[in-house]
Amino acid sequence: RPGAHPPPAGCRARGAARVLLDVVEGNVPAFALYESMGFVHYTGSVELDYLPEDGRRPPDILLPDGYTLGPLDRFDWQARLTLARRITPGMVKGFEPVDPRNLRVPGWLRAFTALFERLSGQHTLLFVLRKLNGHTVAVGGCRVRTRPGGTNMLYVQADPAHPEPAAAL
Repeated sequence: RPGAHPPPAGCRARGAARVLLDVVEGNVPAFALYESMGFVHYTGSVELDYLPEDGRRPPDILLPDGYTLGPLDRFDWQARLTLARRITPGMVKGFEPVDPRNLRVPGWLRAFTALFERLSGQHTLLFVLRKLNGHTVAVGGCRVRTRPGGTNMLYVQADPAHPEPAAAL
């Protein structure tokens, strides 16, 4: 891909177009090793664990004035595309271009989504945060277990130009 750095020689010899590695923040020896092999650090993420006290549920979301939070249809790729095009840094786009094909769910897969969730014991809820003028500020979702075991997950992509609702999200 244009702008992307090629994978290390051993990976290229096996036909790889790119290789992605996850490294724990602060693991300086691993970062140094991977950089010496030709890898480039281009993005990061933060993972937090929420452990409620005494099984209590988290507080309700209180959004600042001027923002609305609503459901997002799992097949509404346009809202996610609009936000991704605006907030994805150029360096990241060089490795992972924002492409609508990566966000659209094929028609045949739509039919199996509900069945897959039921069989896997999970349920996904998606949301969109908008300014009152309809401008998409954040998208996200949560995947919750419907049976014992496993973990629940919450993920958010937010526009850094709108820091006001960040604490609520």
